Amino acid sequence: MMFTVVVPLYNKAKSIGMCIESILKQEMVDFELVVVDDGSTDGGADVVKSFDDARIRLVRKRNGGVSSARNRGVAEARGEWVAFLDGDDVWNRFHLQTLAELHRKYPEAGVLSTDYAALTTDEGLERILSPAPEGGGDGMVKDYYLRLLKGQRVLCSSSVAVRRDCLMEAGGFDERLARGEDMDLWARLYERFVMAVSGKVTAFYRTVIGDVRATERKGDVRRYDVYHFRPGFWKFSYRNMFQYRVIWRYLKHFLVYGQYKNFMLLFFRHNVYLLQIIRYGILARKSGLMF
Repeated sequence: MMFTVVVPLYNKAKSIGMCIESILKQEMVDFELVVVDDGSTDGGADVVKSFDDARIRLVRKRNGGVSSARNRGVAEARGEWVAFLDGDDVWNRFHLQTLAELHRKYPEAGVLSTDYAALTTDEGLERILSPAPEGGGDGMVKDYYLRLLKGQRVLCSSSVAVRRDCLMEAGGFDERLARGEDMDLWARLYERFVMAVSGKVTAFYRTVIGDVRATERKGDVRRYDVYHFRPGFWKFSYRNMFQYRVIWRYLKHFLVYGQYKNFMLLFFRHNVYLLQIIRYGILARKSGLMF
């Protein structure tokens, strides 16, 4: 089982070194690392070049967004499996080994993931990344949307590995989307392939205190996954409930943060669903689900 690790890089010179170090320290050594420089201007590519390891390939391209960079990495991949890691995130040294063990346990799965956690500081990082990971058991994901509605973690872009042929069949990341591109792909993969997850925490995504929260950043909602949702109207499903929840939360968010243009665009895109949003919201709360 060989992994291609794909790392999209855009102006993360301060963190890409630590990211790569966490990959090179993996207990499982049968992998290649493809770093896709998406038009960085801060010297991040030079940091990548400073690593003397034959498994590393640096691919440079014009800036096209994170989905474009990830898709380019998939196109360059030589491994059967593609594992993703963002340029400011890190892995515990048992991450790839945990994914390989999960594959042996569930060989029918086309999507694998470990559990993940937030990283707010680099202090004591070695104590997190070196020991054998702790966490719950393994299992197949048969209730993806219900898990999300319960507030449970399932997949993230730095914990997941996907068989390359499954990625190609699903169409990869949608390069039209500027937000929600990862959730969009996970949904398409869930509809087509078996997912297996480990409860062991081996991936850590970075949060920067004092930075502008992603929820407060402005963008055109027409490039969000929520704008393109098409939930079912009559038949009940947790997929519908999840999509209605996301629509509702974005509408509230745009009002709170004064993004009135985005509010109007999303409202008129999905106003036909307003009664369904209310109905599903009531059902969710009666069931103890997050809405």
